[in-house]
Amino acid sequence: MNYKYPRGFRLIELIAVIVISGIIAAFAGLNISRPIQGFADTARRGGLVDEADTALNRITREVRLALPNSVRIDGGLALEFLRTRSGGRYRALIDPGMGSNPLDFPPVDSEFDVLGRLNEFGQICAGGSPNCGGVTPTSTAACMAGTAIDCLVIFNTGQPADCALPVVGKTNAYCAENVAGIEIADPVLRTIRFVHDLGAFPFPSPNQRFHVIDTPVSYICNLGSGTLTRYDGYPIVAVQPTVAAPPPVTGRVLAENLVACNIEYDAGTATRAALVSVTLTLRDSAAPNENMRLFQQTHVPNIP
Repeated sequence: MNYKYPRGFRLIELIAVIVISGIIAAFAGLNISRPIQGFADTARRGGLVDEADTALNRITREVRLALPNSVRIDGGLALEFLRTRSGGRYRALIDPGMGSNPLDFPPVDSEFDVLGRLNEFGQICAGGSPNCGGVTPTSTAACMAGTAIDCLVIFNTGQPADCALPVVGKTNAYCAENVAGIEIADPVLRTIRFVHDLGAFPFPSPNQRFHVIDTPVSYICNLGSGTLTRYDGYPIVAVQPTVAAPPPVTGRVLAENLVACNIEYDAGTATRAALVSVTLTLRDSAAPNENMRLFQQTHVPNIP
């Protein structure tokens, strides 16, 4: 008698196929998921590095414009400096061969000749010009109070650090004694006219240097909110803004995901420039055990 077997798969064969297919799928899944996870991790780390690097580069570019000896730090979390718009050398002595206008110390004076080339001469915000919404009358207080008038600073040594100290002839721009409001910056006659509330600058610069500053700039790390914020366009005051008391303007967030921050300032010496060091540590919430730490140093001028 001939027997014909039914066509199809037995149950044991189906189970075997399912088990083998599952094993193959598991191995394939491992081989695919690991590269995908690695790509996601690389993208996350790259985003954190790019965020911190952009903030550090912004600080580096701008702190190089700092008025000599105007950098100050609070608790390693707040950095402030006075940003220079321009600078040059003033005439200190009368030229016997031609009419000239030197800057006198300490008698009352209000105008001087600029020697050589003055960069950005036409961009200076003066009380007698409308280019920055300038107002009259000009004064030291007016330039310290806002951005409508630029300030003229001579021989800024940053001393004393505390403006409340009873020191005669302060050479710290935050104290306002070596600061004057610019009334007219004449690019044709190459002269600068100014108004000093005390009548005259306390000390001359040994190198006949002067600087024109426009606004303070602050970078503040707030670890509570995990942000690094930049501020500018606020008044120049003796007390530095801090995390607890930031400048009275709206800031711009440069970095988020901040978990640690350290800002240091080495004032330097007569033979080497000052140094600003910034360390930022960022962390993504998707990887709470993984930190990205970036460190950068910048030399800043300190010769007044």
